[in-house]
Amino acid sequence: MRFLLGVLVGYSMRGERKLLITVLATVAFIVYIILPTAALLALRWDVQNERNARPTRTKVPPIKGLSYEEAEIKLHASNLHIRVLATRYDLPLQPGLIIDQVPQPGEEVDYGFPVGVTITKADSHVHPPVTARLSRPQPWRQPFRSCRALLIVVDDSGVKSNKQLGWATVIFAS
Repeated sequence: MRFLLGVLVGYSMRGERKLLITVLATVAFIVYIILPTAALLALRWDVQNERNARPTRTKVPPIKGLSYEEAEIKLHASNLHIRVLATRYDLPLQPGLIIDQVPQPGEEVDYGFPVGVTITKADSHVHPPVTARLSRPQPWRQPFRSCRALLIVVDDSGVKSNKQLGWATVIFAS
């Protein structure tokens, strides 16, 4: 750039070769002014199109402590959906309350994004019945399926322990 500027100033001071000065000045103007301006404008237009193509985003409202129905109404007002991720039976809280949510309140997500919740259920000492019994694989028994089973035991303190059952015949109640 300095070299071109020096050539242009030198030739213009001498007053010789006016055509060369005009051509060099025009080339310098196009290369150093017009082309970068056009490139930056094209980049700006592309970035704007990219931003406009993104889905609309919204902030996740706080729903901890609300009932499932209240949280569903609040999330639908924010154009979000609700999804139950887990149910806790071991907490001494009112049944049906939301105790955790993912994503956390205040995070920005796309419209229609499902917010995962953990809710409480009634009676912390009653566990759903397990309908499985141990046996060897018996392929002639059509209504039953044999599979490997893993028993997860949760004691009153909330500690989990895994026990391998071996082959089990699982009875699916209808």
